[in-house]
Amino acid sequence: MVRDINRRRADGHAAPWFDPADGGIDAEVLLLLECPGPRATAHKGSGFVSADNDDQTAANIFTLLHEARLDRQRIVLWNVVPWYLPSVDGKRTKNAKPADIVEAEPWMEELVSLLPRLKLVVPMGAPALSGWMRYLTSSAERPVLPTLAVPHPSPQRLNTDAAARPRIRNAFARAASAF
Repeated sequence: MVRDINRRRADGHAAPWFDPADGGIDAEVLLLLECPGPRATAHKGSGFVSADNDDQTAANIFTLLHEARLDRQRIVLWNVVPWYLPSVDGKRTKNAKPADIVEAEPWMEELVSLLPRLKLVVPMGAPALSGWMRYLTSSAERPVLPTLAVPHPSPQRLNTDAAARPRIRNAFARAASAF
């Protein structure tokens, strides 16, 4: 799937790979973010969407997974827009626009088709939730999956909203004990 995405991207902003330390096609839980940050890109980081990346959002996810005892072999971490969206200066990730989410929707369908054991989706942040809901409701034939929407695990969000960290941890704990 990542190879296909990158082959079709005309702007050169590639999608990073899935983390081989996660559950892959055997995952039961999809943790869904907005779009990859620069530390997930091959030329600025690991080349993987990973809780092991060298950035604070990844560190927050890693810690929250551990605290909730949600085994990484049960999850797959991905983005509603799977390719990097650089800011104008190229130093940060810009926010996904509705058009980016629409453009990425076929890849969400592809991803869900590759996860036969998927039982729960955890959109993290408003853009991820918006993209997931758009995917679910754009066709009557799509499977309806339980969804636990939580805040984005960025340091900005966790440092300014005291309820954000416990909400994410609780969603991860529910995922850990639900199946």
